[in-house]
Amino acid sequence: MARYVIVVPPDMPETCAELSAALAGEDVSVLLDRRQGDRRRQVMPPIAERRRQERRGPHPPAAIRPSRADVDPDWVGSGGSR
Repeated sequence: MARYVIVVPPDMPETCAELSAALAGEDVSVLLDRRQGDRRRQVMPPIAERRRQERRGPHPPAAIRPSRADVDPDWVGSGGSR
């Protein structure tokens, strides 16, 4: 696989051939651009949301949410190992 790629406009096939000949043996690939315009022909608004339901549930009640008091300072200070 070539290290460099040179893309030549489609209206310049002679230049493409000249560059290919001049750079033969180099780590370069010379290509003639064959694209026929933009792929997206018309601007379309985004499709409606496809998810059937919300992925995230409601927040847990405060009684089961972790707080600073729930963290063991000895465990945190040891880098996570006991």
